[in-house]
Amino acid sequence: MNTIFFLKNRIDFIRQLYRVTSAPYLERIRKIENQEEPFVPLYYSNEGNGDPPFLGEYSEASDSLDTLRLMYLSMLMSALHSYLKTWIKQSCIPYEKNAYKGFSTKSGWFWSYSNHFFHHFNIDFNNAPVNLKAVEEIILARNNIEHQSSIADSPRFGAKDYGNLKTFSYIDEFSNHLLQEIGFSTLTAPHISVTEEQLLTIASTIEIFSIWFNKEIEPKIYPSRGNQ
Repeated sequence: MNTIFFLKNRIDFIRQLYRVTSAPYLERIRKIENQEEPFVPLYYSNEGNGDPPFLGEYSEASDSLDTLRLMYLSMLMSALHSYLKTWIKQSCIPYEKNAYKGFSTKSGWFWSYSNHFFHHFNIDFNNAPVNLKAVEEIILARNNIEHQSSIADSPRFGAKDYGNLKTFSYIDEFSNHLLQEIGFSTLTAPHISVTEEQLLTIASTIEIFSIWFNKEIEPKIYPSRGNQ
């Protein structure tokens, strides 16, 4: 199986799906900001306590974009997970979670797979040309998105995440302000938020890591192919 081919196809599909599904909300925000039809205010004054016109429509579009980006972040990490799992199946070496000690003591499927490939194939994830701390935060973000603790709230990072990372890249501006001012608190745990630029960077990071890994693992499992 040409594993990297299928992964790159999946990543490209997620990229184009984001472009298509985000476009209506981006256009709505643009029209509201530029006061274009059908979002032309009849009358608005900055004086008083009145809300700006079309606040509900603007907030709905903004929240929809946030939700889409978190959904696609989760899809990207699921693609990476499936990619590594596929290589384990192709290697015909059984995967035993937490079986290999002494390399990475971090928890989670990514580091468990890291130990597996290091133990059996001498492939060190730390040699990948990507920032593994960023990958770790992406995985933690995805876990919190998939296992959201409250139906009444958006996904947040938890105290354990803060203990692992100390800083966050994928949080909203208000959460970042609170974190800088008062530090981490379970009452003000930062909301997970991803910008469009960050989402596309995540897609590229996964792609770069996987291309690197493919060049490392393929000659060891299929020597006849050579290091293509």
